[in-house]
Amino acid sequence: MKNQKGFIQIPLLIAIIAGVLVVGGASYFGVKQYQNYQIEKERSATEQKQNEEIKNNPQNSEIEKLRQEVEELKKSQTKTEQARPSSEKTFSTTQIVSQNKKFIVSIVCSTGSGSVFGSGVIIGKSQNNLIILTNYHVTKYAKTLSAGISPCVVSDSGLGEYYYGQPIYFPSMISQSEYVSLSQQQALINEMDAIDFSFVEIKEPIQGETMYYDETTGKYISQPFIPKTSLLSTTIFPKICSQNLLKAGEEIVVLGYPMIGGDSVLPGVPNLKLITTEGIISNDVSNFDNYFVSSAKIEQGNSGGGAFLKSGNCFAGMPTYVQVGEIESLGRLINIPKLKENYLSKIFSNL
Repeated sequence: MKNQKGFIQIPLLIAIIAGVLVVGGASYFGVKQYQNYQIEKERSATEQKQNEEIKNNPQNSEIEKLRQEVEELKKSQTKTEQARPSSEKTFSTTQIVSQNKKFIVSIVCSTGSGSVFGSGVIIGKSQNNLIILTNYHVTKYAKTLSAGISPCVVSDSGLGEYYYGQPIYFPSMISQSEYVSLSQQQALINEMDAIDFSFVEIKEPIQGETMYYDETTGKYISQPFIPKTSLLSTTIFPKICSQNLLKAGEEIVVLGYPMIGGDSVLPGVPNLKLITTEGIISNDVSNFDNYFVSSAKIEQGNSGGGAFLKSGNCFAGMPTYVQVGEIESLGRLINIPKLKENYLSKIFSNL
């Protein structure tokens, strides 16, 4: 019987413990609900108090409104920064030279009483002919030689190619469907003279001869050679900068063929080499400015060359002349984005 009583007591004990656990669990659940109720009640009371303070005090209301606006602006700025593309890549001088030297040529024009040396930029094609942009003062006094030979020679020292160059003017390059009167032509030529830009057209290479020594006769014999013409097949032209990129302090690289650049092989005929100089745009440039000033060194022969912006690798300016001061000198360059807007875009479809 004792064993049986003891056997009966074990289930009773389990039942008692289970009951205590149930009661305890219920008590815990009830306490938790009560705590949550109290927290929610306090939160509600706090919000109601804040709303009453804002309502009773307009200044607090304005502060809260400003706080919310600031938060919205922060969120908006974060989204904008995430969506904003990376800024224009800045190129090294070496990269600018290697990618743009193919657009720069030297120009020598005969005036009848001497020669004018300058540079030019391959700018596009008109009626399938390659067109070089240069300064008006380089071509202004060019005179056609005897037998109808073009007065200018265009060369690329890198390719070793030489072409006859014929100065052409803006009126002759306008679409044939557009009528231009003589007075309008003269007005355009006057503008070109004032701004100092002109064009040279190249069609055919200069035929030449090479000399070789014939051992059998012991004499030098001349033999015609087939000139290179790769320049005529050019289909890539320099990218012109956007006007808003031309800012004071922006770095530029100037490429051209100054007369100081090489040794003279023949008396009076300089052996020109492509020369690179660096500087900055020295003033803010607007779309009303035909020119801008630069600290880059510019010498005789640089006229008509190209100035390229390092932040964007684009064609920004064309040297026209140097203003010499008491101690230093500054170069004046034509604003190419404006020249494109007013003139070049009306001629070349590639711009």
